[in-house]
Amino acid sequence: MSKSRSGMTLLNVVEPVAAPGSGVRDRFPSAPFIWWATGLAVTMGFGLGMLLFLHLSAGHAAGLWWVAAVQAHGHVQLFGWAGMFALGVGLYFLPRLRGCPPPSPRAVRAAAWLMGSGLVLRALAQPTLAALDPGAQRAVTGGALVLSGLLELGGAVLAVGALVRAERQGPPLAGRTGLLAVIPFMLTFFASLLLALTINAVTLATDAQHTGLVPGTADSLMVQLGLFGMLVPISAAVSARTFPLFLRLRIPPRGELSAVFAVYLIGLLCRLTALLDLPPMLQSVPAFGAVVLGLACLGLVVVLDVPLRRSARARKSEAGRSWPVVPEYRASEWLILPAYTWLGVAGLLLIADGLSWWGLVPRPPTDAERHALGAGLITLLILGMAIRMIPGFAGRKLHSAGLVWATVWLGNGAVLLRVLPLFLPSSRADCSGWLPLPASAGTSGRRCTRHLPAGQAA
Repeated sequence: MSKSRSGMTLLNVVEPVAAPGSGVRDRFPSAPFIWWATGLAVTMGFGLGMLLFLHLSAGHAAGLWWVAAVQAHGHVQLFGWAGMFALGVGLYFLPRLRGCPPPSPRAVRAAAWLMGSGLVLRALAQPTLAALDPGAQRAVTGGALVLSGLLELGGAVLAVGALVRAERQGPPLAGRTGLLAVIPFMLTFFASLLLALTINAVTLATDAQHTGLVPGTADSLMVQLGLFGMLVPISAAVSARTFPLFLRLRIPPRGELSAVFAVYLIGLLCRLTALLDLPPMLQSVPAFGAVVLGLACLGLVVVLDVPLRRSARARKSEAGRSWPVVPEYRASEWLILPAYTWLGVAGLLLIADGLSWWGLVPRPPTDAERHALGAGLITLLILGMAIRMIPGFAGRKLHSAGLVWATVWLGNGAVLLRVLPLFLPSSRADCSGWLPLPASAGTSGRRCTRHLPAGQAA
């Protein structure tokens, strides 16, 4: 790594020097977000998703409790596994990029416990409520479901507030050129997080506590805000500042990032109008938004230079030497590079979805787009980046390079098996082979109604 000012800034942000005698609690106060995210993913996320799939595979009927469990599972994956992990990294990474003191450790830990406990309560209360008959138990469970939304929102507000208070103690923004380039992406992440969890809290209080189900429009809006408002922007922001170190790429020019963000925001806002009751003359706006959003996703792939890595080859040629190879770092690249390949795939699916409105191409399955992002971009990127970042944050060594390579094969294989079968003819009519993974909740209540008891499909 060059000892240029920008290079040393990146190095200090991502791989800080350990303070003598410091432990994980002191070095990495936002670690509880990471532990909560991992625990939620293993249990209420991927674990619950597998159990729901096995339930249908065994030939059992899916009642309203099953649909409610799928919605809860999708919510936990978006805001627990992905959202809390992103917050955990951001609360450590962003203050160093800003050059300000870290947020209050006490506030950060309290925020993690509030969000984590709220998500656990959501995963337990929602399917239970949908399975109960009217009575005292149902009323208590409904109250617990409302409380889950308030806990999640309170934790997110506390975390964002702690970060804002710390940011005010930093130097003038004009001198933080690296931060200025990614500020729009970060602001979109935090605004979408707070908006989505506000909608969640209101919806749980007004609708879900009575039925156990989140209405389709609200659920779809939260999924869109979670994927396109939160996770794609924060992935782009962190990637823009770390890939020059991790993958030996150029630092993306601020002008290119700003241009792509402007196109991305226009596409996102236009696509979200699909949830509104538009007059006939404006009904093509969501389709136009999908095309623009897809082009912006492809633009991010080009600007960040992943997976092609053209600037890495150019820098290697100019240096006239090869870089040392660390086995686990090499393995992490085979998670990061496919992650952005899936972002490109999602971009193409978005374009096809928009063009299908005019009958130019067949409409791709909605699940494919969502899982290309949720399982492909987000999960693979988390796994790949965690290998590089979390040991440095915590001041510990990676346990095993062999396990990293196992993660490479299992992670990439899982995404392929989750997305590609959706394009088979049988997958359109039979949802028994449909394994709910990140962001699946938006379609579950509408596609899998054939398994519900008579009279409950609505």
